Amino acid sequence: MVYREIAPPQILTDFVKLIWIQEHDATDDYVPPERIVADGIVELVFHFGNPFVTYFSDGTVEKQPTSFAIAQSSKHILIQPAGKIGIIAVRFHPWGAYHFFDLQIREFSDRIIPIDHLWRAKAAEIEDRICAAQDNRERLHIIIRFLLEQLAENHKPRYATDRVIQFIHRSRGQLSIKELTEKTGIGERTLERSLRSTLGISPKHFSRITRFLNTCHFIRHHKDKNLTQITYECGYYDQAHLIREFKAFAGITPKEFFASANTSFSEFE
Repeated sequence: MVYREIAPPQILTDFVKLIWIQEHDATDDYVPPERIVADGIVELVFHFGNPFVTYFSDGTVEKQPTSFAIAQSSKHILIQPAGKIGIIAVRFHPWGAYHFFDLQIREFSDRIIPIDHLWRAKAAEIEDRICAAQDNRERLHIIIRFLLEQLAENHKPRYATDRVIQFIHRSRGQLSIKELTEKTGIGERTLERSLRSTLGISPKHFSRITRFLNTCHFIRHHKDKNLTQITYECGYYDQAHLIREFKAFAGITPKEFFASANTSFSEFE
């Protein structure tokens, strides 16, 4: 199995967190489903191998398109290879994705959106070029050039709420909406309207997801901490509150998350 994370070029760093590539030639090895927790972050995925199978939390099972966008804002999913693995994908910053799409980000929430719904005629061309590429260096070049083209076409003026999103991120989701409005000087209604346009979710929901992802990161890096310590150091009212959030966003309890070797989440840092 080959997995690489590549930093984007400087011109894209304000918008794109990283580009990742995964490959595996074996087609007959059984690979168990991988749990992907909710993170609210838009990812753009291109398969040059066999598309995966997605198991949604409502019981729906769906073969992934060759290329698609998704933002898991409320529920976890399970994904499983269905043959040879070949993926190149773009992970956006929470405040970065809306600059690349004409479609409202709320359309991505907890849904797989094939890229022909996003870029129509361009979709087949980019898919063909990625699949026909000689190696991953060429695929990376194709992806970066494509992103630059979409940014030039769809870039929007910076909303004041971009810095609010970053503020929520830096505070690890532990500020109330009242505290956010006081610190930023942006009214609650404006905050709500703008974040739904740029993120597809409310400020409160984004704060919950941010706090949850920080907690996942905290657990993975502090195996010595007990549940009580995790609860209060990560900003939850009590253990029941922590457990509810894990069941909502990961479909498992914190204890099960501790024990799981096959659960993935977007790194908080």
